[in-house]
Amino acid sequence: METVTNDAKEIERGLRKDTYQIKTMGKRVQPAARPVGEGIYEIVRHCGNTNLARL
Repeated sequence: METVTNDAKEIERGLRKDTYQIKTMGKRVQPAARPVGEGIYEIVRHCGNTNLARL
């Protein structure tokens, strides 16, 4: 899931279990994800590297 939002409910919806159909393999299940933390993050570029920093 890729999203940017201030709405925690929108993020939660994107992390739920999903069931879908594939022609060649039939029914598939994407298990629910579990968030491991929350906070405010910033992408920081420094000396040719890109890092995710928690503020």
